[in-house]
Amino acid sequence: MDPSLLIDPAFWSNGQPFAPGGFDGGIPDIPELAGHVLFQTSGSTGKPKWIALSKNALLLSAACVNRHLRVTEESCWGLPLPTHHVGGFGVMARTFEATSEYALFGQRWNPGVFRDWLRLSGVTHTSLVPTQVHDLVQAGLSAPAALKAIVVGGGRLDVTTGQKARNLGWPVLASYGMTEACSQIATQPLELLDKPYQTGGLPLLPIWNARAAEDSLLEISGPALFSGMLVHEDGRWNYIHR
Repeated sequence: MDPSLLIDPAFWSNGQPFAPGGFDGGIPDIPELAGHVLFQTSGSTGKPKWIALSKNALLLSAACVNRHLRVTEESCWGLPLPTHHVGGFGVMARTFEATSEYALFGQRWNPGVFRDWLRLSGVTHTSLVPTQVHDLVQAGLSAPAALKAIVVGGGRLDVTTGQKARNLGWPVLASYGMTEACSQIATQPLELLDKPYQTGGLPLLPIWNARAAEDSLLEISGPALFSGMLVHEDGRWNYIHR
């Protein structure tokens, strides 16, 4: 999909359900899906399903992340991730919410090309997965001066690689999130960039509450939580409210 669609106010006011990665056979006509964006995920069970996130929830999450990372109209979000995953989609939602600039990487991953693209595009904020950070470190590349924050999601970035990245000037911030929560639940603050890199003790973003349940599972609550999910059973799509 064209990421510029996501900075058009008409997209956010349109009540038709939308799947950025496409939906084979067309999105089923289910009234509860109005005003929602659908993301496919296997979750922790391994069974494929579609998570329904309301557009209001996505923008609320975007606003919270923008405030946490001090994004302004003068900032520039860089998009190196696919928008059919909530991490990439969230970058564009934050761009729209902040009315900031954005830049699309739009090419095969290459750490040197990526570093040069960041510099030429004036990117100030972006999101990466741990493998991409590892590649930047292995290549010994230093970060562009304009870059202020990299949210690292989609897995845990080990302490050694994280510290090496910071030594090269890459402002990596550990985060924890999930599709069901519109991306980030907990993210390191900018103030930690001057301290040794760590992975534990991530502060919750202000819109979230969390606790450890008796079965050691993490329970979360907050206004940006998913509305429900689509599961294909017995030859038909069933919508399950959360």
